[in-house]
Amino acid sequence: MSSIITTSLQTFLERDYDIIIIGGGTAGLALASRLSEVPALTIGVIEAGPDKSEDPRCYHWGFKSTVQENLLDPSAADGNGKERVLTLPRYDLVSMSSSTNDTNAFYFLSGKLLGGTSGINSMEWMKTESFTPQTTVSFPDLDKNALKDINGFEGPVKTSQNWYPLTVLPPLITIVRKPLGLQNMKRSIDPSDSTRYYSVSSYLRKAKEAKRENLSVLIGAVVSRIVLEDGGDGDLVAKRVEFVISESGEKAEVRAAKGVVVCTGAYQTPQILELSGMLHPCSLSSLTPGLGKQHKLPRLQ
Repeated sequence: MSSIITTSLQTFLERDYDIIIIGGGTAGLALASRLSEVPALTIGVIEAGPDKSEDPRCYHWGFKSTVQENLLDPSAADGNGKERVLTLPRYDLVSMSSSTNDTNAFYFLSGKLLGGTSGINSMEWMKTESFTPQTTVSFPDLDKNALKDINGFEGPVKTSQNWYPLTVLPPLITIVRKPLGLQNMKRSIDPSDSTRYYSVSSYLRKAKEAKRENLSVLIGAVVSRIVLEDGGDGDLVAKRVEFVISESGEKAEVRAAKGVVVCTGAYQTPQILELSGMLHPCSLSSLTPGLGKQHKLPRLQ
């Protein structure tokens, strides 16, 4: 995918972009690939992590060519000395309790690589669920059967059933399925070769195979902030993105003619919005009184 993916700042800035997508992760690459199907659009993606699409620790889950034990990180052992996470690029985020008497820490992993957390997760696959009752307010024009005709089985993400031959599983299902429900989860693994299907293999690869020259992905670049400009009539629009090349520390910015999309996940998205002055000022006012007061977006409060 070298024709689309680059680590060169000069190469990335050689063209003008209609849309800049911050974050080449689970959602970012899916969106970028689909938008690149429109030849008139030029799309640029900025991703902080590297490309690990050729790393068997990321894509190969049949363990036919790589010893399984080598895929685990002994340095990230839990309290019992067991390996906890894959040795793939990630953000290790820690949340401490606000109580002075509570020293419990909560760890959150977030994939710092092309494909995002879809490249490091356990690949369990399930249809999107709604945990709130459907109402005319939340779905005013959508009947529950309206999209039935576009349901199918040949989508971009290949799935398979869990094939682990666990003898304890049948009696376990019998015992617990009634009170809470239990099922043999599907996984986003191609059953033909045991490879992970994530946003790189499911979406970005299709753009590469189609030789779409209107898509560029810059890796190894950390976004600093989004710059808003006057769009007329008192509106502010996102037109520029400032970022830093991780290896060299070089600072740069890129313009987006039509818009900027933030796809950096549940943890990094609020951070970027905070740094761009787009969240409620009370969230960080105690640390930086001036932060967040430039632009107030009530919908983000």
